[in-house]
Amino acid sequence: WDMALSLLADLRRSRFSPTAVSYNAAISACKGRQWPRALHLSGEMLRLCGLPPDLITYNALMSSCEKALRWELVVHLLNV
Repeated sequence: WDMALSLLADLRRSRFSPTAVSYNAAISACKGRQWPRALHLSGEMLRLCGLPPDLITYNALMSSCEKALRWELVVHLLNV
């Protein structure tokens, strides 16, 4: 997850704009204890880049929360 976040940060600093694919890859890398980072990235995706979360984003978020046994967040995401 650390490398994925580093690559995303490098992309943001470059002349290229991150895409939903790059954000989803970083979110997918944030498993288990990194679930807060995954949630933060999904918000940043919309706030900074205007990219709304898609099916892949929600799947990655739910997987991250599930690995951390945060089922209440998974249920919340299913109701979004």
